[in-house]
Amino acid sequence: MLAFGSFAFLAPWALLGLLALPVIWWLLRLTPPAPTRVTFPPFRLLLGLVTREESSSKTPPWLIILRLAIAALLVLAAAGPLINQAAQWQGSGPLVLAVDNGWSAAKGWPTRQRLLIQLTDQAARDGRPVTIVTTAAPP
Repeated sequence: MLAFGSFAFLAPWALLGLLALPVIWWLLRLTPPAPTRVTFPPFRLLLGLVTREESSSKTPPWLIILRLAIAALLVLAAAGPLINQAAQWQGSGPLVLAVDNGWSAAKGWPTRQRLLIQLTDQAARDGRPVTIVTTAAPP
């Protein structure tokens, strides 16, 4: 995990996709020429036999910038950004969580589950094994 203060990336290797932005910019500049309207009378077909070189029209700069920004945002999204992921605990050993799962804990059970998921996700990101100990007997 790569961290810059309170901003971190789960997959920092995905940021290498930003190196492809100049290639994308170059490809976006190459646009095919706009189609031209020609009436269909048969003699018109014979007049158009002379070939002429057509250069591609230029894409507006704002459209290129918009497309590059979208590509950059996709690369950043693929890197898995995390904001305000400061360490909630210290240490590097296994994480042991004791959970009250008795009938008296039923009122706040969804909140308790969300907290357990957050803690186990953080431990997984840190590469720490997790053990969950319950207080009630199994059913």
